Amino acid sequence: MARLTFRFFLGFAVFFVIAFPCATFAQSRISSSGGLIVSPTYQEVVVKEADDYVKASVSFTNLSNQVMTLQLIPVEFNEIDPYGKIFIPSVDTQDNVYRADYIRLSANEVTLAPRATSVVDAFVVNYSSLGPGGHYVAIVARAVDKSASAKQSILPAVSSLLLIRKEGGMKVGLSLVDMDWPKTGIVFSIPDSITLSFRNDGNVHIIPHGLVTFTDVFGRIVYRGVVNQSSSYVLPQKTRFIDVKIERLRLWFPIMFYSVSVQGDANLGDVSFSKSDSFIYVSPLFSIGTLSVVFALLFFRKRIYHLVSKVIGKGKRKDEKD
Repeated sequence: MARLTFRFFLGFAVFFVIAFPCATFAQSRISSSGGLIVSPTYQEVVVKEADDYVKASVSFTNLSNQVMTLQLIPVEFNEIDPYGKIFIPSVDTQDNVYRADYIRLSANEVTLAPRATSVVDAFVVNYSSLGPGGHYVAIVARAVDKSASAKQSILPAVSSLLLIRKEGGMKVGLSLVDMDWPKTGIVFSIPDSITLSFRNDGNVHIIPHGLVTFTDVFGRIVYRGVVNQSSSYVLPQKTRFIDVKIERLRLWFPIMFYSVSVQGDANLGDVSFSKSDSFIYVSPLFSIGTLSVVFALLFFRKRIYHLVSKVIGKGKRKDEKD
C-alpha cells in the first residue's frame, strides 16, 4: 500500500513538472435620453491664432411621437474623475457663472416634430481673452415645459461636448505616474488587464498611446497589451486611469523571470512616456507539483534510503563476484 501511495505522489508530481510549458480601439459618438438623440457625443475643435471663429455642428433627433422643444445652453466644464466620468454643472438660464460666452449658437431653442432632426451650429469665437490651450464646453439640450418652473436642471445625458484646442502657447505635458501591477516580486498569475495612471501637467487635452510588453529571459515577448485603444483623453491638470487588456502571444514556462515594460507617446508634441518593472512568475500547478515531490521525498525518505542502499549493495556484491 505504501508503495502504491509513493508511486501516486511521484507520478502526480512528475506530470505537473513535465507537462509545462503549456500551449497556449472607440468611444460612442451618439448620446440618447428620453427619445432624444444627440450626435456627436464629443468632437475636437482646433482654433488657430489667425481664426476669427471656428464652426462645429451638432444634430438633435426626436425619436418620440410628440413635438419636442429644446433649450440649448453652452456650459463650461473641467471636472472629470480619474475614470473618465464628466461632471457638468446644473445652471439656471439666467445664470452666467458656467456659461461659455465665447460660444455662439445658430439657435438657442429648437422645436422638433416627431422623428425629425435639426442641426445647430456652434461657433467658437476667437476672442483675445480666450487663452491658448484647452477649453471644454458642453452644448446641453433640455426639454422646455411651458407649464413647469423656469428653473430646471441640465441633463448631461443629452449633451454634446466640444473639446477646444487653441494654438499659440499650448503646453503639452504627460507622464505615466504608476501601473498597478506587479505589486510583488513573485507572482502566481498573470492578470487579464493592468491599470495605468497618467498625469497631464500641460494646458491642453492629450491622448496617450503605446504598448505594454512582458519579455522573458530569452528575449521573447510572451504577453502584450495596447495602451488606450479607445483613444481616451487626459484633460489638463488631471489624472486619468486607463485599463490595458493583456493577451498572451506564445508558449509560456511554469517558472520564469519577466520584464514588464510600458512605452508610448502622445498625439501632441514631442512627448513620450515609459515605465518598467520585473517579477518572477511561478505557475500554481508547478508549485503544487514541486511541493508534491518534496512531500513524497520527505514522507518516504526512509523507504527510499533503504531501496537505494539495497540497490547499491546488490551492485557491490555483483562486482565482488566478477
